[in-house]
Amino acid sequence: GPQRSLASFMVPSDILEAVDILNNTINNFQNHGIVDVMKMYPRWTVFQAAYVLAKLQKAWHIQVKRRRIETDGTNQKKQSIEYLIQKTSRLPSKDLLRDLAHYSSYATAIYGWKVLAMLTGTIYGSDMAALLGKTGLDPVDIVSVRWDSEPHKPAYFLARDHENQSIVLSIRGTITMKDVLTDLFFEEDSALQEEDDYDALLAKMGAGQKATLEDKDNTCPNSVRAHQGMVHSAREIARETRLEVEALLSTNEGYRLVLLGHSMGGGAAAIIGSFW
Repeated sequence: GPQRSLASFMVPSDILEAVDILNNTINNFQNHGIVDVMKMYPRWTVFQAAYVLAKLQKAWHIQVKRRRIETDGTNQKKQSIEYLIQKTSRLPSKDLLRDLAHYSSYATAIYGWKVLAMLTGTIYGSDMAALLGKTGLDPVDIVSVRWDSEPHKPAYFLARDHENQSIVLSIRGTITMKDVLTDLFFEEDSALQEEDDYDALLAKMGAGQKATLEDKDNTCPNSVRAHQGMVHSAREIARETRLEVEALLSTNEGYRLVLLGHSMGGGAAAIIGSFW
């Protein structure tokens, strides 16, 4: 049809073939014993189930780790394990689950209309129309956006979410070859720099989290390390948006800052959260 003809001009044939296979599998999912839980249950309920599954996986990891250090009497490792056990036993709040469900659309909206057309079959016609359609935001609340990425400069958008009293920074994951170049900087690097408030980061952390830092004296920013490409991307986006974010939080009293992203973008967002 027209949609297929349009896609053939924009997307390589091997990707179209893969999308056809994926769509065929999705359209006939009943034949594979798959249940569409998103249609059976509210979105936040599905996120809750996924969250619980992640907790079970974490519990298994803790049990394995505990067996490995049973003969190790260091306080640091014991403190780390006790923190993880305590954290794993907590159930997520409904507010957290609703946030996950709500902001998942923000993470996909930054991918633009071409990707959404392939995944959903909906043709918005422009990247901005796709962003507004997926998030439900008003055009005046899109503060800034960058659609074209560069190495260490992922696409992102910054917006006001008045309904949830939030300032939202959404960072895109890997979709272009320039993003792949960012991914290939996979060596670890310090997530913090000397000018960052390391004490403020430690104040956000629990005792067990502090104990997991690799640096023995836990007083040096170099003890907080992450994927180099994501670190550089986080630094660049933080540099570009810091003043705007500060102004938005100042003029929108009571609003919170929400940092999010998918894949590489999620990693960059997490790193920004470590020094903001």
